[in-house]
Amino acid sequence: MPALGASKEYVITAGYSSGAETSSHLMLAFPEIFGCAGILNGGFPLTLQRTQRENEEDYLTYNSDREDYNILVGEINEMVHLGLLGDQTQLKKLNRAAYIFTGEEDEVVPPWASKEIKRYFENKGVKVKYESDPDMDHTYQEETAASDIGIFCYY
Repeated sequence: MPALGASKEYVITAGYSSGAETSSHLMLAFPEIFGCAGILNGGFPLTLQRTQRENEEDYLTYNSDREDYNILVGEINEMVHLGLLGDQTQLKKLNRAAYIFTGEEDEVVPPWASKEIKRYFENKGVKVKYESDPDMDHTYQEETAASDIGIFCYY
C-alpha cells in the first residue's frame, strides 16, 4: 500500500452529525479529490433541510421513499448543472468509497437520511459499507470510528 497522502486516491473526508453531512457534500462537490467519505450519523445536507422545511411536525419520517429521493437527486443534478457540485460520473470512474453508520434510534439525523445517501452513492457506483445499530441513538463509539473508516477506506 502506498504511503498515506501519496495519491489523491487516499484522501478521506470524515465527520460526525453535521460534520458527516459536510463529508458527504465534499464527496459530491469534489469527487476528483476525495477517495472516501466517512459519514457517521449524517446524510446529505439537502435532504434534511428540505424535509425539515416541508414536514416540520414530523421530519423523522419521510413522505415516501421515491418522492424524497427523487427530489434529492433532482437538486443534486441542478447543482451539478450550475457548477456547484463536481461531475458525479467521477464517483464511479475513480472507484470511490463511503463508510456510512447510522443509529436506528437517532432522532437528530433520521436513519432514512443516511439510507438515502447510501442509495445515491451506490447508484453512482461508489463502494459503500453501511452499518447500523438498532439500539443506538445519535451517538457513535468514538474510540472505534477512525479505525472503522480507515480500515474500509484503505482496503
